[in-house]
Amino acid sequence: MRFPFSAIIRPFRFYLWARTPIADTDFACALLEHYNVVVLPGSFLASEVGGVNPGDNFICIALVASLDECLEAARRTRQFAQQLNSS
Repeated sequence: MRFPFSAIIRPFRFYLWARTPIADTDFACALLEHYNVVVLPGSFLASEVGGVNPGDNFICIALVASLDECLEAARRTRQFAQQLNSS
């Protein structure tokens, strides 16, 4: 499955980080509101250093549900990101 945004995938982890086309907090809120998918804004998980938060414009996706549920959430997330990129 290809995403219209970049993802960082580390082996043996149960989460992934994906870059968002808009502010991570806005992306997470709208994804929940419109697609019923819960992700965590990256800026919530990182600390600001030198005026920069390394989690800005990333979301953290926890892969804790069943495989089918994770795949469905990935499809919805991709659809939402594509909608943002086309507008």
